[in-house]
Amino acid sequence: MTHKKTLELAFIKLWVAEIISSLGSSLLSFSLMIWVYKQTNEASSLGYLMFSYLAPQIYFSLFGGHLVDRFNKKSLLLFSDAFQALCSVVLLALFLSQNLSLYSVLPVTFINGFFSGIQHLVFLTSMRSFIPKQKLLQYNGMMSVLQSAPVIVAPLVSLLLLDKIQLSGVIFIDLLTFVLAFLAVLLLPFPKELRKTRGPLSNKFFNEGFLQIRASKELRASLSFFTCINFLNGLAAGLIVAFILEKIGADSPWVSYNTSLTALGLTCGGLLTIKISKRINNPWTPLGWISLCSAIFGRIGVVLSTLPFLIGIGFFLRNLMLPLMNSCNDTIWQTEVPVEKQGIVFGTRRLIAQGLYPIGLFLGPLMASKVGLDILFVGVGALEGLASLVLLRATSLPNQNVIPATKLG
Repeated sequence: MTHKKTLELAFIKLWVAEIISSLGSSLLSFSLMIWVYKQTNEASSLGYLMFSYLAPQIYFSLFGGHLVDRFNKKSLLLFSDAFQALCSVVLLALFLSQNLSLYSVLPVTFINGFFSGIQHLVFLTSMRSFIPKQKLLQYNGMMSVLQSAPVIVAPLVSLLLLDKIQLSGVIFIDLLTFVLAFLAVLLLPFPKELRKTRGPLSNKFFNEGFLQIRASKELRASLSFFTCINFLNGLAAGLIVAFILEKIGADSPWVSYNTSLTALGLTCGGLLTIKISKRINNPWTPLGWISLCSAIFGRIGVVLSTLPFLIGIGFFLRNLMLPLMNSCNDTIWQTEVPVEKQGIVFGTRRLIAQGLYPIGLFLGPLMASKVGLDILFVGVGALEGLASLVLLRATSLPNQNVIPATKLG
């Protein structure tokens, strides 16, 4: 077996181990949400829990990206798995001592979120060292499956486990999955360039990512588009369950059907990306069209739907397209950005592109209370469609310097 094949196989094994670890993390995450809600009886507590996990991934991504560029990536993965396991041990100790509460969970979740963000950045920035360029889109599709597949299984399994083995048992399962991921990282071969340390931390790391992005028309265009789309998505994302309940009714069996179908779309989208990746020569080509179709089906279409199952299909189609769109975008950045700067650039990208998402989550309910869910969803869909048309126009201009197919080969 050639060295390239060995590395590719190692990445696949690592991906399998991380999927299992991600399943354990998702089980614990949903179990914690259920436990916290039962303790507080306040929906806002779930928002605090989600924010404490997402905030460090977004707002500390500059620092995280700098760490990823400077230090041995294999060691960073080992440290990330170890600290996330330590967070689970702390939760277990708090639960067994009957000291677990929302206020003790939040700081642990914050730390866990930070190291989860480091882990994600390491994977994104390592792929060019493991995977041939022509297969990047295919493996980015696999990464989207890593993120979405556990979300389908976790809600139902969490309910069953909490009933049988309580929260302490779920935490123990999460610890076992972290051990598996740790051993996979420890034993599998990593490319030499990923095991190098590139010097101490620099106090200029805040500027490095911004300068790299500003120098590239492609990166600026992608970043502007996704910043807009993520903010608009934030306006509607927190209201999807409320929209389904309002349209169908809380007692309808279609509620669980639509919720499951929505999650299933993400995994099917990742599998679709893996399947058709070889047919996409230029990752810019699908971006605008996918986003436009997503806005039509998943925003405007669901508002116009009169039958319950059509709402689920609309959300399914939207989520079906998202992994391909994100995978194309990741492939563009992985190809355009030098490997030694990908950590700080990807960290900067995350800070800018996702920084407005929590603000959207906050503003969405306020806007919905003024104009109603239907008008909000149609308005968000129209603006997403407009942004998609602008991107399509920009990438179709003769002088637009987009990434050619030969650069990916």
